[in-house]
Amino acid sequence: MKTVIKLKNPSSERLNKVLNHLLKFGYDDFVVLSTFNKEIENNIAEKMWNDGAKIVFLAPIETEDTYTSLLNIRGSLLDGFFLIYGEEIDTFDLKKAYDCHKNSTMLTTLLSTETKMIGAFFESEIFDYMSKKMNFEREVIARVFEDHEAQIYLSNNFKLILEK
Repeated sequence: MKTVIKLKNPSSERLNKVLNHLLKFGYDDFVVLSTFNKEIENNIAEKMWNDGAKIVFLAPIETEDTYTSLLNIRGSLLDGFFLIYGEEIDTFDLKKAYDCHKNSTMLTTLLSTETKMIGAFFESEIFDYMSKKMNFEREVIARVFEDHEAQIYLSNNFKLILEK
């Protein structure tokens, strides 16, 4: 499963923290929606290569949002994808979270701390909700919840919250 990483305040330290956690759970195909200087990108890419993973850095256009970024890479997300927003992803047992997602019939499983969404598993059908330009986090995900196709997985106690 491809993992798309869109950190709010990207730094090489934060990105490495996220990547190391993801590698522990077998994730090895990354798209980073942010750029660093070429030396940092090359160092991270070399480390990923040595760890058996691959990584692509995509420079989003200044005004590009999650919606546009995902549409631009849609062809590589045909089998669903994992979207990461924050380094707090390291509070999750990603095997349990992914199993919860796969064992459900839900289109989306949001991974959340008590205060914010950190990431989400999406099936490729999420693109059916993206037929017109809208805010991905506020409008697309909200529509998925309205259709009872989403659930929330909390980090602190691994409690599953179904939205029905």
